[in-house]
Amino acid sequence: MEKTFAGMPDPHQLPVKQDADGDLLADREEFAIGYDPFNPDQNRNLLLDGAELANRCKAGIDQLPTHKQAGPNDIYKMESPAVDGMERCDVCGQLIYMGGWYIINPRLALKYPEPNDPTNWEFLPDLALHYMQHGSFDYAGEVHKGRVDIPRLLRTLELRFPCDPNEHHLPPDGNDLDGDLLADLEELAAGFDLYDPDQDDNLTPDGIDLAAQCAAAIELLPEYDPREGRAEPDEPYKLNRLQRGLEWCAICGKSVNMGWWTFVNPKRKLSYDAYDIVLHYMTHGSFGHQDRQESKIGQFHISRVDVPLLAELLEIPNDCGHLGTLYLPGDSNKDCKEDFKDLADFADKWLDSTDPNRPPEPVISYKVEPCDPAEPPTSQTILTASPPPLDPPFSLTVQDSFILFEHMITANCCPQDITLQMTVADNLITVTETELLTMACPCICDYPTTATLGPFDPGTYNLEVYRLTIIPGEPSPPVFVGSAVITIDPPPQ
Repeated sequence: MEKTFAGMPDPHQLPVKQDADGDLLADREEFAIGYDPFNPDQNRNLLLDGAELANRCKAGIDQLPTHKQAGPNDIYKMESPAVDGMERCDVCGQLIYMGGWYIINPRLALKYPEPNDPTNWEFLPDLALHYMQHGSFDYAGEVHKGRVDIPRLLRTLELRFPCDPNEHHLPPDGNDLDGDLLADLEELAAGFDLYDPDQDDNLTPDGIDLAAQCAAAIELLPEYDPREGRAEPDEPYKLNRLQRGLEWCAICGKSVNMGWWTFVNPKRKLSYDAYDIVLHYMTHGSFGHQDRQESKIGQFHISRVDVPLLAELLEIPNDCGHLGTLYLPGDSNKDCKEDFKDLADFADKWLDSTDPNRPPEPVISYKVEPCDPAEPPTSQTILTASPPPLDPPFSLTVQDSFILFEHMITANCCPQDITLQMTVADNLITVTETELLTMACPCICDYPTTATLGPFDPGTYNLEVYRLTIIPGEPSPPVFVGSAVITIDPPPQ
């Protein structure tokens, strides 16, 4: 049951020690920020949680105002003074400014980084932002090297959940102890946990989840018209109070009917009225909405749905996975039933370990240099399935428990990307050099490539290299490049 994640592997994303689910967040980091250390993709969007969070932190920092642009209570950034020069990224070789940024949150009296930051730098280096854009909180260059203090950075940015910022998300008027956009009184009345902002562990605040779930349930309600002479339904239904005219959302400008709906639950003898504009806000994850009646010139009046009443009327949770769903003890995959799928899910995690002394799984990190401009491209055909030479066209060197790999990859002059992937099965190491093309050129050239593979346990391994050329609409099988036998010796006693 191997899960496939979206996007091509990025060599900047190096493995993290003591990371049980392999999502590029250490177990202790996940505990500190409220993530699940045994689920690499909590919001089920096929992105590793650590890589996604790094991307979002980078985007959030980019959007911060400078100290000259910020208001009195705005989070802002300030560039480090008196830093000059460039450094090179250890992975891709890109030149990055050696300076960095301070991030200040005046509301919480927090600054990032703190003076005792483990990176030993008083600012967040631009190199760290470069790596975060590639999905990594680790960074390494000619000057700066370290790992971002994730809990402190998130607290300073007031960022936790990887949900898209949305101006429709209006906070409740009352106290919201856990900051999940549900007021404490609403959670108590509806039977939710006012201390847990993410009860279903999908990294979306409960208020946004519940509003969207209610909107989806309303969409599925059958429409009933008493004028048709039919008997009133026994199950929940809705009445359309259509009006002539439109009104516009003050946030996004979308137009909706000025009318409203009546929702009815005959068994529970409950009913509730909501304007179309209210449903528009709920589909965006908000129980708060701006009325068309203005309380002041240029300002809209904020109203809010009766959340406990609406949740009871709609009988939420009414679908597996809704907020408040109770799962059976053996429901490992949380599909609301115990079956062989749970056994398969359990077996898939059978060898997972949180033992801090367990060696990390072997991975590959690589660097593909551009074509040498001094060597003109040649008009040749790309590697075919002809028998490879007896001597492998690559070189291998052992360094402790790692294998250093060097190869001059002959590929198209204008590839979209060249990547290396590695799989390990027992003592067979397979490296696949993938050339991704959108349109082939009539010439090829050489790309100097280096990679580090490991760590490996002591033993003798057979390493095989394959070449794969991917052109959209033109499938091609991998081509064998060569193989070599290499031995990893035990460490000296």
